[in-house]
Amino acid sequence: MSAFRFTGILLLLVGCGGSGDVTDTGPTPDVGPAVDAFSPNDAFSPNVDAYVAPGSDGGATTCHPTSGTATHSPGCDDFRLAVIAHDGAPSELVLSGRVYPIDTSTTACAVIDGVDIVQDGATSAIVQHLDGGASITLDSTDRELARGVPVAAVESLCTSDDPNMRFDRFGLVIRGHVDGGTFEAHCARAEGGTRWPPALTVTCHRNVDSPAYGGNATVTSGSFMGHAYASTMLYAVAEHGAGGALTSVDATVHVIPRRSTLDTGAPIAPFDTTGWMGSAGESGDTPPRSQLQAFASTVQFDTMLCPPPMTGIPGPGYIAPPVFLARLTGTGGHGAYSTEVFVGQCNTTSGP
Repeated sequence: MSAFRFTGILLLLVGCGGSGDVTDTGPTPDVGPAVDAFSPNDAFSPNVDAYVAPGSDGGATTCHPTSGTATHSPGCDDFRLAVIAHDGAPSELVLSGRVYPIDTSTTACAVIDGVDIVQDGATSAIVQHLDGGASITLDSTDRELARGVPVAAVESLCTSDDPNMRFDRFGLVIRGHVDGGTFEAHCARAEGGTRWPPALTVTCHRNVDSPAYGGNATVTSGSFMGHAYASTMLYAVAEHGAGGALTSVDATVHVIPRRSTLDTGAPIAPFDTTGWMGSAGESGDTPPRSQLQAFASTVQFDTMLCPPPMTGIPGPGYIAPPVFLARLTGTGGHGAYSTEVFVGQCNTTSGP
C-alpha cells in the first residue's frame, strides 16, 4: 500500500508474531539521552505499513519469558494515546507506540505487565493504569501496547484543542518481563518530555474501530508557461473490522499545531482549512484498511507549518518545524466519524 508511516531508526519492542512489514536499515541507533533538538538519528523517513493495529497479528504465538534477576531500561517514543468514542457504547483508550532495547542483553521474548499513565515524572501521581498481557518481541514495527476504558482526566482532553493538552501531556511507565529478568521504560514526561517530535500525542476519535495513522502531508506550488499552480495533499489510513470501513472524507480539516519547545515563535493557534476534495477507499489489504485522502488545488498549509525540504545535515542551532494533528471527518460503517492523525513531517516543494 502507499501509506507512509514516519518512523525513526531505532529498534522497537513490539508484539510476538507481528507481520514484520518494515525493517529499518538506517544508521546506528542513537541511544544517548533524549534532547529537544534535531539530530540525523531522529530524522523521520517514509516507511510503509510500519504500524500494526489491533487484531493484525491474528493467532500470534505467545512467548513466555524465562525467570531471572536482570533489570533493563528500554528506550521509548512515538506514542499515541487514542481516545475512541462510540455512539451508544463505552469509550476506549488505546496506547500504541515504540519501546526498544538500548543494550544487547535483552532477548526476543517479553511480556508487558502494565502501563501507568502518570502526571509528570515516573514517581508522580498515576492518572490511569492500563493492564498488560501483550506478548512482545524485537523488530521494527510500531504497534498497539495496551488498552482500556479512559478515565475522566484522560477523556476530557478531547474537549480541548490546546496543544499543551495534546502533546506530551502525560508520562508513561511501562513494566514487563523479558528473558532473564524485568524491564521498566520511562517515557514522554516520565523521561523528561524533551524529545522532538513529541514522544506522546493524545488523539481523539469517534465511531472508528482503530485510530488513523500514517499521516502524510505535502504542499506543491509553482508556475508553468506563465500559469501559477498549487496543491495540497493530506493522507492517512485506518484499519477496521467487519462493517467499519470509512467511506467519505469531508471538505473541512481541523489542524492542531505544536511548535518545538526550542522554537521561540508564538504558538500557532488551531485552525480549520476548507475546500478539500476528500475520498476514502479500501486498500485491499488484510486486515482491511480505509485509505483517507484530502486534496486541495490551493496552498492549505503555509511554509511555517510545511517548510521546504531540508538539504544536508542540520547544523548547530537548527530548530525542527512544527508538527500537527489533522482531524478528518466523514461517514463510515458506524455512522458519522471523526479521526485525528499525527503529521510529523510536512514539506512545501516548488515546481518550475
